[in-house]
Amino acid sequence: ITDNLKEIEEQYTNASSNDGAFIQRDNALATVYYVNHKNEDKGSLLLAIFKPLNERTIAHEALHITRTILEDLPCTLNDDTEEVWCYTIGWVVECIEQFKKAMEEQL
Repeated sequence: ITDNLKEIEEQYTNASSNDGAFIQRDNALATVYYVNHKNEDKGSLLLAIFKPLNERTIAHEALHITRTILEDLPCTLNDDTEEVWCYTIGWVVECIEQFKKAMEEQL
């Protein structure tokens, strides 16, 4: 989780982009990127936060992150896996909330 797009560009390439570039949509509060580390052979999910987060945005981005994590396993959402999805999205929301609180304490 970060709020600094320049920091992202220094360390990562966007695995979802043909040229590896990061694009911030004009009115986006936050965006989830699937990234590759420039100095390592591993990928990660990265949440870039561009504006203060509200509960709706946290829930929205948490679902994107949860879907990417679980569908990569693969663990698609169905009656048998719903509980796994619910626990995972709860964990993601908690991680985002911890970051949000840490950023607010720095102000």
